[in-house]
Amino acid sequence: MRSICLTVISLALLTGSNIGVAGQSDPMSHPAVPSVGCGSSEVEPGQHQGTMDVGGIERNWELAVPSVHDGQTPLPLVIGLHGGSEFYSSQRLLALAEDEGFVAVAPRDAYQDWWMVWEPQLPGYDLSLGNPDTAMVDTLIDRLGKELCLDLARVYATGFCVGAGGTSVLGCVLDDRLAAIADVAVWVADLGETCNAKRSVPVLAIHGTNDIDAVYGGGIAEWFLNTVMKDGSRVRDSAWGQWLMSATADPVPDRLAALAEHYGCGPEPVIEPLGEADHYTWACPDDVAVELVTHDGGHTWISTTDGRTTEQLVWDFFEQHPMPE
Repeated sequence: MRSICLTVISLALLTGSNIGVAGQSDPMSHPAVPSVGCGSSEVEPGQHQGTMDVGGIERNWELAVPSVHDGQTPLPLVIGLHGGSEFYSSQRLLALAEDEGFVAVAPRDAYQDWWMVWEPQLPGYDLSLGNPDTAMVDTLIDRLGKELCLDLARVYATGFCVGAGGTSVLGCVLDDRLAAIADVAVWVADLGETCNAKRSVPVLAIHGTNDIDAVYGGGIAEWFLNTVMKDGSRVRDSAWGQWLMSATADPVPDRLAALAEHYGCGPEPVIEPLGEADHYTWACPDDVAVELVTHDGGHTWISTTDGRTTEQLVWDFFEQHPMPE
């Protein structure tokens, strides 16, 4: 089944020619903020599954705890949100956790209403903890902080397709909890006045120039209008369709440029090769970052010719962006 992206949002900031190094002091010198589980955690390293009730909804997830977790030393946490109809990207993140020494959690069936729930500009959207999926992630961070020894200054979220749109919403609503976010294969737009975030969360976007789902050059995919919606002309003529066409009109680099300007970054990016990909970096204030990696692939995760996979690029970016003191 094709993974469907309807999300057109991204609260974003990124930086650095080596994926996230500009606009930050030495991230390795940043002090850890231990969670309440440090000193008492008895969770063994390995793969785990969990479930809990949040607002009357049963939520479940898969968890990867690396072998370096000793219950005493705070470790970073990376939350991975899957696409609309797949879990593959989250599994790749879980596998990387052991190699890099962070805790990874991947909610399954992450979206109660993934068709609409991440669409903040649509009528009736609740850009708050009243959103059941946002509340789920917020509660999950608390739960894992009690069960594991986490570094609360290094909590991150990433996602693919509709999961990436959800990541952007989390960057707005949970800006006091997430140090940085990364969006893969999703349209990018500015949340504007609908977002009341107190800080600008650093963001990395990764997008294929041949993506026909979340169209790189702007616009809505014809297959989506005529197959998923069944009647493309009727969708175009509706108020919702007109909003969707307008919201997705600009090419991805233009969206990132507008976002960078909104957050006080320079108007023109530096573009450098990254294997066969291109790496866009905007010059931003301290603790703010806007970056884009474009590749010639489609609606998928990629591996650049320098040997780094998408999830490795994401983790390299996260490493450079702990929560500001």
